[in-house]
Amino acid sequence: MRILYSIEEWGIKRGGIFLLIAVPVFVLFIPVLVGRADFTSGFSYTWIEQFFHFYKNSITQGDSILWNPLVFSGFPQWISLTGGIFSPFTYMLVRIFPVSIAYGALIFLHVVFAGYWTALLLRRLGVSVVGSVMGGFAFIMNQWLLIPELPLASALPYLPLLFLALLAIARREKTILYFFLGSLAILLMWFSGHWHYVVEILFAAGFFAVYLSFTKAGNLKERIRPLVLYGAMVLLGTIIGSIQLIPTFTYIGLSARTGFDHLQAVQGGFLPADGISAFLPHFIVPAVSSAPWIFYIGALALFFFCYGCTNKFKSFPGFFTLLALGSLLLSINNSFLFWMLHHLPFMKLLHSANRWIVILAFATSVLAGIGYDRFINAARSEKKYSILYKTFAWITGVLTGTAVALTVSTRLFGSTLLDAIKSFFAAHFYNGRQLPIETYYGYLETGFYYLTRSFDLMRGAVLFPLLFLVLALVLLRMRERLVAKGIFPLLVCIFVVLNFELVFAFSGTTTSRAMLNSVPETAAMLLKQADVKILPLFLKKGAARFLTDEAAESETARLTFYRSMLAPNINTMYGIPSVEYMDEIASRRMNRLLSVFRELPQDDEVSLQTASKLWSFTGVTHVLSPFPITHSSLKKIFETSILPPYNIPLMIYENPAARPRFYFASPVSHIAEDELKAFELLKTMPDSPRGVFVECPREAPEIICTDSEMPGFDGEGTITLETKKNTESVLKTTSDEPQLLVFSENNLPGWKAYIDEKEVPLLMVGSVYMGIIVPPGTHEVRFEFSYGTILEEFWKQRTSK
Repeated sequence: MRILYSIEEWGIKRGGIFLLIAVPVFVLFIPVLVGRADFTSGFSYTWIEQFFHFYKNSITQGDSILWNPLVFSGFPQWISLTGGIFSPFTYMLVRIFPVSIAYGALIFLHVVFAGYWTALLLRRLGVSVVGSVMGGFAFIMNQWLLIPELPLASALPYLPLLFLALLAIARREKTILYFFLGSLAILLMWFSGHWHYVVEILFAAGFFAVYLSFTKAGNLKERIRPLVLYGAMVLLGTIIGSIQLIPTFTYIGLSARTGFDHLQAVQGGFLPADGISAFLPHFIVPAVSSAPWIFYIGALALFFFCYGCTNKFKSFPGFFTLLALGSLLLSINNSFLFWMLHHLPFMKLLHSANRWIVILAFATSVLAGIGYDRFINAARSEKKYSILYKTFAWITGVLTGTAVALTVSTRLFGSTLLDAIKSFFAAHFYNGRQLPIETYYGYLETGFYYLTRSFDLMRGAVLFPLLFLVLALVLLRMRERLVAKGIFPLLVCIFVVLNFELVFAFSGTTTSRAMLNSVPETAAMLLKQADVKILPLFLKKGAARFLTDEAAESETARLTFYRSMLAPNINTMYGIPSVEYMDEIASRRMNRLLSVFRELPQDDEVSLQTASKLWSFTGVTHVLSPFPITHSSLKKIFETSILPPYNIPLMIYENPAARPRFYFASPVSHIAEDELKAFELLKTMPDSPRGVFVECPREAPEIICTDSEMPGFDGEGTITLETKKNTESVLKTTSDEPQLLVFSENNLPGWKAYIDEKEVPLLMVGSVYMGIIVPPGTHEVRFEFSYGTILEEFWKQRTSK
């Protein structure tokens, strides 16, 4: 038993738990931390990391990070909780390191501490070092395919930390310290975590506080003490975190994210086939699974989780069993429990039931650690062990047999087998359905591809999970002999680490940095132009439709296409402004306008005519497209092809009629303030180089709405840009008549306008942009975006209601 004693002693006295978790994670992160690779799965590269390029450039240039003029005709990216700009860790790492390394380091730190604090919680619950390390790794493994998205990873460590704080408070251990740590955890979650995860974590921790109060001995005051202090922690952390929350909720009201129908919100949960991902983490079959949400905690950890479950709900294992069951019921597709929870006022903002997986992952990880200690002391003849072992052996046999059969049959008879499936469908199921049979053949081909790929033993992502399932059964079978020799705990530690390393080495979450560092030809060409504003035009087709089937499945090909097209957000990497943007709480008004471009058919001349007017109005100087555009208003100035041998064409068209960032408008008309009518009017606006309409402000319509036409605005005069910053533009204007000055950036909360240092009303121009009335003569005009103005707008929204 000397080895067991050594592991326990080292883990307890020498920080061994931290090293046992941190070192294996570091090994997987080495390519990212040294700048050889970058996280590119999910939205990590195409959305989130790109914000950090703007963030770093703004910091180093001494400019503001509050408004990004490179996307969406200007938008405050930080309000969507995707960057954590108020987090001191984010600021320090981005300022010191290159963007890709800083991004990877932030994920690394959050992942390590998520595992470490989970292990510490298990130690405080009396679990051995080996069981605690297993629980920490289980929590990391379950979230591995999601951690490249920093807002998700940023929330993970604070879940076990909150549980640690509540447990210490309930036991009266350093109450002040743990109250401070709990409040700090909540604050940092609001600053940097995805707010869905934050709400779910606070909900789970509140459930734990109720449990601690319910099971605590003593008088009523003593019993409710953990619950009261938890409420104070939430209040304190949230009050300070309102620095992030107030701007976010100010903008949510202007987006499509004002709330979800209860039936819509429960969509996107677990499907029955997702249970396979507990054994094969890369199992993905469209329509029968909801990947990438997985439930993989490792082969041994899954067994010990089942062993740790109990129906004695007054015990800690009982509480975590109940927490796991509840979060599972919340995570399933069309969950009735989530449907009921969604009726609560704040919960109405949540959607996607499967996001409750973070709570399920945590509960199962804790139970895995508890289950290890129970198992190592149990008799092999115990009925529970026998049932679980036989069940796992049966599942392993079925999955392995399926993998062998599909791998062999696909390699030898793949085309013949697929043709037979198509023929069987045509003979027995098609029966003159509405869609052409080729459409259904496409679905069958996609399903066949993903099914065979999910069981292909030639892929490490399939081979190693199955191998570890088999090895886990061997290890469990030999438990008594290995325990007697004192090496079972050591073998478990080695097994868990290798399971983590080898399974997720094939996760496909990273891409070579050398490829990503190259500048696409399209970007190089546009960087030579002056005053550029681009539109990547996909012509009513997703990016994969431009690629062959083989190329569409290649991460390198996908990223090459997105980068060459300067897809939404990727443009920020090169400092090229784009009218496009991807953000869940981006404003409705601009998204409606962009929907005209996004749904544009390639050969519809009427739609092209409407789009071309809007391209000019939004200031789009260059259009990127993989298809030819024959409209006369555009001039092709560049053409290339990418991804040999597929040779996908890409073209850049110049739009000479693009309006400038600042201009005097003429003619000018007005309508009553109405978001939908303004959008329809914008689509039918007659051709005019500088014509606009203004929405009459409800509070003071007399500012501009006096006549149906305003001939006094002749559009004549000069505008000189004297200062150009992210949040401030200073102009010198000269005109003989009053003019409507248009600022072609989004009219959103946070902006104010001044003429000769006197504030003037901002008008909504053309449904989306800003405008002010400038009197005759020479004046200094200043547009300024500030945090304080957002707070004013937030207070205005609350009082108006």
